[in-house]
Amino acid sequence: MHRLTYKYPFFVILLLILLQACKTTEEFTGYSYDPEGVTETFDRQINHQNQRTIGFQSDGVWISNEFRGARANDVERIAQYHYRIHIHPEISPINNSPWFGFRAWSDEPADV
Repeated sequence: MHRLTYKYPFFVILLLILLQACKTTEEFTGYSYDPEGVTETFDRQINHQNQRTIGFQSDGVWISNEFRGARANDVERIAQYHYRIHIHPEISPINNSPWFGFRAWSDEPADV
């Protein structure tokens, strides 16, 4: 029990040093993956998109951007069940971790 008495102050001092090392005085200004000024969008022009569902009847495949948060400006058919989806951000430049969504489905099960 006598050894425990000597270890206890050591662990307290170690904990205090660790807590002090984690302390920061800098104010959070944004994530490092954001280019400067990219998150300030109130005075920037928005690139609107037409909300629509694009269908490829020969393949029975449909792609849509008709929901909130969706982004798919255009779709072109490359080959059967192969498509190129053009996605342009609403505001450019965009941060380095953009998320874009669209819906895709087919009449019959298919690998697209």
